[in-house]
Amino acid sequence: MDVVSGQEIDFVSGNLAKAIRASMSIPGVFEPVRTDQYVLVDGGAVNNYPVDLAKSLGADIIIGVTFKKNPRTVENVKNVADVLTALAADLSNKKFGGNVAQTDLQIDVDVHGLGAASFTEEAIDSLIVYGDVAARAKLPELIELRKSLGLPDTTLRQAGRGLPPSKQNDSRKPVRGGTLSVGARIDSEELASVMLGACYQSGRTLYPKVELDFRLGKRSYGRAALSLSPATNWLIGGSYRYSYYEMRLYHNGEHTTDLNYLEHLFHLGVSRYWHDMKAEIGAKFQSRRYDDLYSSFEWQMPITNKIENLLIYFADFKYDNQDSEVYPERGMKSGVRLEYLTDDGAHYGENHGLMQFGVHYEHAIPLGKGFTLMPSVYGRSIPSANTSLGNQNMIGGIGTMGHYISQQLPFAGIYRMQVVGNHLGIVGLTGRKRIGKNHNIFAVANYAKDADEIRHFLSENNRLGAALGYGYKTPFGPVEGHFSWSNTTSKFAFFLNLGFMF
Repeated sequence: MDVVSGQEIDFVSGNLAKAIRASMSIPGVFEPVRTDQYVLVDGGAVNNYPVDLAKSLGADIIIGVTFKKNPRTVENVKNVADVLTALAADLSNKKFGGNVAQTDLQIDVDVHGLGAASFTEEAIDSLIVYGDVAARAKLPELIELRKSLGLPDTTLRQAGRGLPPSKQNDSRKPVRGGTLSVGARIDSEELASVMLGACYQSGRTLYPKVELDFRLGKRSYGRAALSLSPATNWLIGGSYRYSYYEMRLYHNGEHTTDLNYLEHLFHLGVSRYWHDMKAEIGAKFQSRRYDDLYSSFEWQMPITNKIENLLIYFADFKYDNQDSEVYPERGMKSGVRLEYLTDDGAHYGENHGLMQFGVHYEHAIPLGKGFTLMPSVYGRSIPSANTSLGNQNMIGGIGTMGHYISQQLPFAGIYRMQVVGNHLGIVGLTGRKRIGKNHNIFAVANYAKDADEIRHFLSENNRLGAALGYGYKTPFGPVEGHFSWSNTTSKFAFFLNLGFMF
């Protein structure tokens, strides 16, 4: 803006450095730029949202970002800078409304009281996240805009559950703020479940974060967690969870066991995040009280004690760069987990502790025109001397690891939890075709080997399973139904699910 005439000056040629310097000359903060004709300051005073200029330069589509304005009060006009900002806002409002009307897509960001002078590291991190949240709220409109230009929508990360934990900590410090969340789901196996959650992140030293979660259903629990961030991408955290499980276990397709128990779980870990990776080491104390055990099957090592206390040391590594939590079309998800079980900190019974090992790998490969191929490999190995029924290998369900308990691995054709041998390996292949924006048809085939003794792994159980289904992707989770069969059950089954898995 030329201070002498009060007119907008639009640079389209000439000295680039001088034009940038003039645009940076905030009144009252930086000295104006003087030329033979003008005394120049930041043009935001007359046109802070220059859609008209972009149009005149040939822009066909304009996506604009605005900030939700804090109401002006006597209390927040305190100094010269506040007065100048208020005056500039009044001047720029003359063009603002007309320019907004010319915007193809407007993203309005709630910056929670932060302003043009908020340059601290914490404020910048907060602004980045506030912008990300506002843009994700406009994701359906962004996708429609891409489609109107003849561009595919497959390169956009879907909103749904949001970013994986590793990406929430992508090379930036935690951000202050609080959230409340609620989730609900219905399926033909577990019926109804509800999840409630609350989280608050402080901006103070070490960025303490408090989380509360409650799940209501056949697997009910309450969880409280506290974490600290001593450095960027590092977390130290602890949690306590009180759970009640009503578990129906199956063997070779037949319902054999009802296992009900209460669990106290204390978890302490140190985590390091990278762009798509997370590594964690720690320990957890697990105390279970088995209320009921009804079984028609003679387990190799049945539960003999009503109360079981374990101290478990663990190391966990995860990698996830898939483009969506639901029906991903590209990217890989993998992980390795080691656990060392003890009942006194060093031993299990009269022997050394028990080592447990798990691995998983899944890769979404786009083949064009909405078709995705997904090979997968899963495995878990536990000692033959493992006496805990609650830690046995389990398989069942499609696409979700640890749905009922952490060691449950997915296997098409089997539902609920099928107890299998101590040494387990699964290979699978999923083909999925997206029709339009949200319709998905998929087929799954998998094969598993398991045995109680590693020396019998190749000669014992051969399990085959397959499924064919349809899913519709909504912002509240998938609506999905599929038919399946396995040689373990020798039966066809139908599964219906509404909502995200949790």
